[in-house]
Amino acid sequence: TVRKAIRLTLDAQAIEPELKEKICNSMMHAGDPTFATRLTALCESISAPTLAKMGIVPETFISNVVVTRNFYTHAGSGVKSKIKPSKGKEMFLLNQRMRALLRGAMLLHLGLPEDLTAEVLAREATKWK
Repeated sequence: TVRKAIRLTLDAQAIEPELKEKICNSMMHAGDPTFATRLTALCESISAPTLAKMGIVPETFISNVVVTRNFYTHAGSGVKSKIKPSKGKEMFLLNQRMRALLRGAMLLHLGLPEDLTAEVLAREATKWK
């Protein structure tokens, strides 16, 4: 595999063991779906009308969540984004929509029909405005 080939290449180099291990560990998740891809899948699990009632426009919502999460998770990394991370009230409201989205995805996964949960999810996502 590619990982084995990279490991063999690293082993053949005069690199500190700690650095080799960091490089190998960073490759462990290289093939995993991105955070944005996972959020897209969550949004796609709920119908467009329900998302609209929840105040979620998938592209904007996903972008805001990813930028905000990356900003606060990787603070000081020097990575800049064209989009500003959410702060204060906007971050709180983004969090409320995220919580409602996660709750909706879980309820659907448990087998509850969306038509029974849509109004509750919409209220949960938007009640703090």
